[in-house]
Amino acid sequence: MTDNLYIEGSFTGSLKLSYLVSIATNQSDLKLPFDVDLTSLDIALQTSLPGTYSLGAMGSVDVALFDGTSLNLQNIYFQVEVLSSKLNTALLYGTLEIGSIYVDLSATYSQTDGWIFTGGPPASQSISITNLIQDLFEKFDPPITLPSFFPDITLNNLQVELRPSQDKLTLNVDIDQNAALLIQLNKDTSGKWQGLVSLFYQPKLDLISYIPILNQAADEPLELQLFEIIYASAAGISYENPLDQTTKTAAQGLTFHVDLLLGDKVFSLPQTEQPSSLLTKENLRDSSNSSPTLSFPIQKAIGPLQFEKIGLGFAGPDLALFLDVSASVGGLSFDLMGFSLSVPLNDPSPHQWQFNLNGLGLSYLAGPIDMSGSLLKLPDSQSRTTEYDGQALINIEELSISALGSLIVGQGPSSLFVFAFVDDIIGGPPAFLVTGLAMGFGYNRLLQPPSLDQFNSFPLVQAFRDPTTLVGPNDPSSPAAMNYALETLDKVISEQVGEYWLAAGIKFTSFELINSTALAIVEFGKEFEIILLGKSFASLPAQGESYAYVELDLEVVLDPAQGLFQASALLSNNSYVLDPSCHLMGGFAFYVWFGSNVHAGEFVLTLGGYHPAFTPPAYYPSEPRLGFNWIPSGDVTIKGGSYFALTPSCIMAGGSLEVLFQSGDLRAWLTAYADVLAHWNPFYFIADIGITVGCSYRLDLWLTTITFKVELGATLMLWGPPTGGTAHIDWYIISFSIPFGADQREGISKIGWDDFKTMLPQSPNSARNLQNIVTLSLADTSSVEISHIRVTDGLLGQVKNDDQTTRWLVRADEFTLAIESAIPLTQITFNNQVFHSADQQGQPIPDYFVAIRPMQVGVDTTSTQTISVTSKSGSPISWQDSKRLNRDMPTSLWGKPIDDPQNIDPNDRLLPNRLIGLEKVIPQSQIQPGHTGPIDMQTAFTYFPIDEQDEKIPPYLPLSINPSQHANTPQQSNQALTIIHNTLTQVANIRTSIFKDLQNLTNFIGTDGTLDNLTNDPISAFEAEPLLGSLPLS
Repeated sequence: MTDNLYIEGSFTGSLKLSYLVSIATNQSDLKLPFDVDLTSLDIALQTSLPGTYSLGAMGSVDVALFDGTSLNLQNIYFQVEVLSSKLNTALLYGTLEIGSIYVDLSATYSQTDGWIFTGGPPASQSISITNLIQDLFEKFDPPITLPSFFPDITLNNLQVELRPSQDKLTLNVDIDQNAALLIQLNKDTSGKWQGLVSLFYQPKLDLISYIPILNQAADEPLELQLFEIIYASAAGISYENPLDQTTKTAAQGLTFHVDLLLGDKVFSLPQTEQPSSLLTKENLRDSSNSSPTLSFPIQKAIGPLQFEKIGLGFAGPDLALFLDVSASVGGLSFDLMGFSLSVPLNDPSPHQWQFNLNGLGLSYLAGPIDMSGSLLKLPDSQSRTTEYDGQALINIEELSISALGSLIVGQGPSSLFVFAFVDDIIGGPPAFLVTGLAMGFGYNRLLQPPSLDQFNSFPLVQAFRDPTTLVGPNDPSSPAAMNYALETLDKVISEQVGEYWLAAGIKFTSFELINSTALAIVEFGKEFEIILLGKSFASLPAQGESYAYVELDLEVVLDPAQGLFQASALLSNNSYVLDPSCHLMGGFAFYVWFGSNVHAGEFVLTLGGYHPAFTPPAYYPSEPRLGFNWIPSGDVTIKGGSYFALTPSCIMAGGSLEVLFQSGDLRAWLTAYADVLAHWNPFYFIADIGITVGCSYRLDLWLTTITFKVELGATLMLWGPPTGGTAHIDWYIISFSIPFGADQREGISKIGWDDFKTMLPQSPNSARNLQNIVTLSLADTSSVEISHIRVTDGLLGQVKNDDQTTRWLVRADEFTLAIESAIPLTQITFNNQVFHSADQQGQPIPDYFVAIRPMQVGVDTTSTQTISVTSKSGSPISWQDSKRLNRDMPTSLWGKPIDDPQNIDPNDRLLPNRLIGLEKVIPQSQIQPGHTGPIDMQTAFTYFPIDEQDEKIPPYLPLSINPSQHANTPQQSNQALTIIHNTLTQVANIRTSIFKDLQNLTNFIGTDGTLDNLTNDPISAFEAEPLLGSLPLS
């Protein structure tokens, strides 16, 4: 006979769970939260123990949680266990449907709390907080509507608790360890449902670290401990913080709460009631004031920081925590203007919080020094950076220093520039009396230098020469003046990561006659560039009416990356002599191209431009004539000009004068000019000089006019050597020419080798010539460096031998040579490897030739060079494949011979792509006995993949689980520090000796670091006794 009896069956009709419970349990105190229509029933009896049984039942029910509506509780399962006629356990299971969310709930029963349902949706289900709140709060009558900006957070671990006996539904989520969400629905004392939503953040955020400049000086904490957003449909709702289980009471509408730990005291901003109808996203965007709407005095100091007030308000659409902070260190005072923490209400997670600083004020007063200034934040823009611009004024007794600056911070690297200047007499001798100084630097800023014609309007020059011109029409002391100045500077100083510059300027006078301004700028970073800007002006006499005024602008630029040096000067239009109507004009330029520039080897020097027959290339500077333009009266105009220029092919000079008189129909004129063009190597010149005098009168005969003109002119054409020329007379009724001297077609004389070799690079040491490497069959080369060999990489130093020759100390793995010839080549042979003239791709160069124009050596000339490099013993050395070294060469030296001067082209400049040597000359690596050679990684090492998931590959451990034991395993010793001291003392002299030997052998440029501190006080280097063990030397 069995002790247990199990009964399973079905029933007809209807069966209520409440009826079943009342009959089966006879427990009147088991109050069901709701009744259920049953669909199945299971009963288990234990016959051996009277009154002991269990039963289970399934059904469904609509649970009425809100007035007039219901939430559907499906798939109800009830289980009860009775032991000896006493209730042991009672369980309820079901699925709660909230909109589109299904929550699995389980309930337990207690005499004190009744039924408590807990559970949550599947972990894989993502839930929108906005949709969840809408599904819950729309059941209210009238429905509760959250502000449109309330954050929408995706939830993945929602926990639900339902207490029917208390008419309370709670939903909470641990967003992370420092953030949580709470949603609570419950009935008030009148039986009406009310709702609450709260977002808790406990970021433990250190605010001190975000305070610029002085954050390291604080000695106590400033920590944001709690930030909470609460929305309640009614006042007085009691709820619990799920992070720390403290109980709170909410006010109606949208409220906020902040706890701030300042030093050892917590400051709490009470929940600030705001009408929810006014706190829409649109209204908050219109609220642009950046000052707190609620503030409290705190009067707390942390180190040098003084906190006056704490406030809560809105900065645009964001909630902001404001801190009124100032600081004082050694007489230097700081004021952090508008320092705040902004929280976007549409996404209040801490990683979206932003610190704001509207400006930084500073002042200093000590002894004769008085300083004040500020940096102000520019209005917000669409960029992800924030810019602070400002100015400062420093007074040191009677000396006043002004400064302008701009700081940009953001997600990328910060950038900064500062420009300071002194506009006051500093002192010096009469010839160099300093009247102003300027300094500046830029970090991650690019400075765009001006051209000469923009010099006067360049902001840095304006600020230096006359600070009032930089502020425009504004009051210099007004904020508008500072904004105007910095906006002007921003046009030439732009944000550019990796660009830096330094600037230094000086303003001085000479004998109170000449006033000069010079500004030097060094730009470095991606490229290196040196720029010198200058301006000088003089008025004669300095007092009273002036009879001369000269104003000269100067610019010098060295740009190694572009291979360009340029120096330019320009007389401004303000210059005059004798009378303000007699304007001076003209420009100067000196350009040199070098390095990797495509025009390397070219140069040009010009004052006032070029000869009329010379057509400068587009990359040559264009300068106006040196001259004047004078209109002494309405009838007379006098103009004059001159020029001088020097190029690789020729030298040119000239001038002109024009006098014009015109009164009514009567005109008279005088013109004179002189143009000289001289060619280099061989020297040959052509000069054209002329003068013309004439007058004319126009007679009006009513129906027609007649002009009477008389003109007399003379021109002189000179050439040579040999010298000759033609004089030409031109009168209005007759003209004739008079030749003299040598005929122009007599040809050009040639020079010999002794004269020509002086035009080539000269050897720095005639005793150390390269005649044993390169020989020239023309004549002696003892003073000429025909070929030059240099180390382009791997050079460590140079050592003088006893015979005064030089040895190179090089790194074997980086050693690279370049071989350069002073003479263009048709072929070069290096260690039996032949290179013919060609471009870098090995293609023939069109119209390639080698000639010597000054010597009249023709284009069929062959120019070859053979170079051999061997070891000291004479053994050959293997070399890697080298590259041709091509360069443009001057036509005046290496152009085709010219026998007729009329064939000389003044526009000849450089011959392109001439072979002059080799580059990338690198020796082959040699494996010496006793040295490690190349290792084939594929064959020298065996490896096994570690993959425990692949059954075909056994898992190998990267380290042995049984490490081998060594006899020299480090041991603990209480004499460790003494051993270290004694060892270092004994080897000190040996270390010094080894270092000196290295210096003598390799020209080692390091320093012999001292170990005195460790030797004398080893205990300061270790926190405890170190382990000591000997190192194996074999």
